[in-house]
This record gives sequence, C-alpha cells and structure tokens, in this order.
Amino acid sequence: MLVTKALLFDLDGTLVDTTTAVETLWEAWADKHKIDAAPIFAEMHGTHGKVIIAKYAPHLDIKTEITQLLIDEEKLSRNVTAVPGAKSMLENLGEVPWGIVTMSSKRVALTKLKAAGLPVPHILVTADDVLQSKPDPAPYLKGAQWLDIEPQNCLVFEDAQAGIESGLNAGMSVAQIMHAGHCEQINGTLKTFNNWADIQINMDNNAVYVK
Repeated sequence: MLVTKALLFDLDGTLVDTTTAVETLWEAWADKHKIDAAPIFAEMHGTHGKVIIAKYAPHLDIKTEITQLLIDEEKLSRNVTAVPGAKSMLENLGEVPWGIVTMSSKRVALTKLKAAGLPVPHILVTADDVLQSKPDPAPYLKGAQWLDIEPQNCLVFEDAQAGIESGLNAGMSVAQIMHAGHCEQINGTLKTFNNWADIQINMDNNAVYVK
C-alpha cells in the first residue's frame, strides 16, 4: 500500500489513449521534413514538441513548427478515448486532492479531456504554465505548488520515461501505469500497475491510500 497526501496524473497514455494520435502527428511532421521518425517515436511520449524539434530539426523555426503542430494535434485530439477505468477512477476520488500535469497546451489538454469524457481538475498544469518540459521537475513541482502540498507528499501516476523522471526529479513518489505498452518498467518507481482496475484509492484523516 502507498500512502500520500495528493495525486498528480499524467494525461497522455495515463488517463487518455493518445498513442495513435501522437504517432500520426509526428509521423506526418517527420515525413514533411524528410526526417527519420523512428528515433522520434522512441521519445515522443511525455516530451514537449519543442524539445523534439530542437533535437531533430534545429534548423527549423521552433515557434512556427509548434504553432502548426498544435493546430494538427487539436484536430487529432477530438477523437481520443479514455484509458479503460480512468473515468470511473477519477469520478470516485471524492475529496482526494488531485491534478493533471501534461506537456500538452491547455487548449489541447481540454480538448482531450472533453473527447474522452473525463472531468477537468481544478489543478491542470500544461506546457503553457512552465518553461521546462518533462523530464525536468518543473511541471510536477508546479502541480505540487498549486495543490499547496509539499512535493514529497505527492504521488505521481505516469506511463512514459520522461514523465517518470520528471516526477522523481521533483522528489515525488511515482507509480507507473504499464497498459500503454510503449514503455518498459522504469527504475525508481514505487509500484507498477497494469490498469486502473487494479488500483484502489481511499482517503482517511487527510491521508490518501493507494493499493
């Protein structure tokens, strides 16, 4: 059993199944610029687009590319679905303090939540709110700040390496969701779960219990 005071969730691959949308987005971008998509596929989950562009196409104007990618991503995001069990889990959190930390823009994140039929949290940290992308600790530290809870008292749910490292770098405990299938188990995680049906979350006396 894991004991904490607040929960922070990644979005893509953790709560929302965006694998097809993300792969379609980056495959089209790589094809457009005559770039091998294979290495991009290996690290695109949980990584902000500007990081990928700077690494694989530093000759391009990042602002211009991101603007077009956001337009394309929003269109693709209208067809995403919730990860099985995610909707029920979130709707039953009750008084548990929680939020979502994603490297999508706020507009795209809200589009994904609406398409998947998931509740919008009071705490929604997006790429618009931080200067650094995962695996930098800044996104999850911002989530803890907005929840007004110390980082060491937050439990992160993530699926991909960049996000897991971000949570760990922020000094938080991390549980890994393995259902997405695009990431092997990462060292440092407290526990791994195959799906949301395996997880029970309860709150008692200001403590959150996860098992």
